[in-house]
Amino acid sequence: MEGDEAIVNITRTAGGKLRWTKQMEVLLIDIWQENIEELRGARKNVHIYMEMAQTLMEAGFDVSYKDVRTKIENLTKMYRQEKNNMGPSGGAPSSWQHYELVHSFLGAYRSITWSRTPWRTRGILCGALGPR
Repeated sequence: MEGDEAIVNITRTAGGKLRWTKQMEVLLIDIWQENIEELRGARKNVHIYMEMAQTLMEAGFDVSYKDVRTKIENLTKMYRQEKNNMGPSGGAPSSWQHYELVHSFLGAYRSITWSRTPWRTRGILCGALGPR
């Protein structure tokens, strides 16, 4: 490992999971924000995660696209939990260090929850129209 181009030796758990530093998380969140529109599209996102991992590698962090995807999933889950804890009226501010940054771009999107039983909705709608 020579000079500024050396890959930073990142600690992984015994199970092989990446241990993210605060610096890595902040950089990932910045990259995530730049790619949010593409990630929310209907297409598969593997190529976007690969590009994001490449950007992190160019910054000196040894990460895979799977590390990036998993971390974004975990950050999204954490954001939703914090937002739900705050409640609809805003409640107490979040103590999570990345909340404001993540909220600055995820807060613009509505959380969509799809029913696991679409037939119930269909039945309600058909029932509202009256007998056939």
